[in-house]
Amino acid sequence: MHSTYRPQHVELGQPVSLDLESIERRLEKILSRRIDVLEDGPSSKRAYTKIFSDGLGWQLKFLNSKHDVLTSAEEGMAQIYILDNRIGSNATEGLEALQELSHRQSEILIAVCSSYPRYRSNAYSICPSLVAYFDKGTGSDLDASICGLASQFIERISLEYVVIQQSINLLRDVEQSFLSSVVFHAQRALKMEKEKLEKLSNQLSNKNDYEHEERIADKNVSEFDQLKIDAEWLQSYNNRYVAFVDGKQVFEHVKDENELRTLTRQKYPDKRRFITKVHYDGDVKIIKQPSGLTRMIRVKS
Repeated sequence: MHSTYRPQHVELGQPVSLDLESIERRLEKILSRRIDVLEDGPSSKRAYTKIFSDGLGWQLKFLNSKHDVLTSAEEGMAQIYILDNRIGSNATEGLEALQELSHRQSEILIAVCSSYPRYRSNAYSICPSLVAYFDKGTGSDLDASICGLASQFIERISLEYVVIQQSINLLRDVEQSFLSSVVFHAQRALKMEKEKLEKLSNQLSNKNDYEHEERIADKNVSEFDQLKIDAEWLQSYNNRYVAFVDGKQVFEHVKDENELRTLTRQKYPDKRRFITKVHYDGDVKIIKQPSGLTRMIRVKS
């Protein structure tokens, strides 16, 4: 993940002084789980939907410009904002939108997405309580990065509940009892969301591991194809079994097939192994992979 997070420093030791109306307004906004995202990239939109909407069940709305962000802020419905810095040809649209939101930073949670590290200090100067300034990445890294961002928001929401409870403790008993119950159940719901996110994160990690293994397997095959171009190598290993791990040939001097299988399994038990017999006629048989799968391919020499 290519994200850079800077957590807000919240002093929890001293009671805060929110009045009843402010407490109710902040609770209502937090419980809505409304998240507005300034984003114009289709793949990014799919990733945000996968994590926040499908994964966590939060209300997700995409915005097209800083003007949409300002309109949303004036409506006062969203609790979370994620701002992609580059929208269309404007490389600082997100920072400009952040400027519009900065005076509301005590009421909302904000993150900025940018592939340009040089804007990081600008973002934190505009909004010191920024949840994150992050690079989404691409492909599977995109899902993982946004999953990590969601985790940061959950942690900040947890802090919000603590701050709100501090103010509730200063209210009259009747008001205190009801609102404390609301916070208690909200914290339980947040814990369940955190568990959902952890499960999703593990799924993404397993998927990334699998894709990595597939890339390693492709590297093994690619290295074999490259070596077959070398006539001297081809002649040396004709009618012999050869093994590849991590895109490199291993145990080059071993001629016995069973010994080659045993050695690669013992030395590389957790890695993708590619074992094949070299033929001049172009027939290539993949006899073993660690997944236990067997498949046939034909490579023309």
